[in-house]
Amino acid sequence: MATIVSEITTSNIYKDIGFCCVDIMLNRDKFCVILFYRPPHNTLADEQYLDLSLCCLSSLMHNTGSHVILMGDFNLPNVDWIHYSTPANRFYDK
Repeated sequence: MATIVSEITTSNIYKDIGFCCVDIMLNRDKFCVILFYRPPHNTLADEQYLDLSLCCLSSLMHNTGSHVILMGDFNLPNVDWIHYSTPANRFYDK
């Protein structure tokens, strides 16, 4: 069983986003593993960071041509995972 791991790089506009991304090739299956971190603050600058982060993550997920595993800390503690709902808040409406 051959396994190949390679780092994925992104455009320089995403250089300040807290994420790590690798492609893992396991036999014939390709997996894109993305580890993401969003600081726990809710200022205007943090909202802009979240917008840029979502653009970066969207680009990574749509351009991989593989299975995507997205994990990390989005620092959105008020998500109700039982009812799949969120508060009416600009950070949760993205």
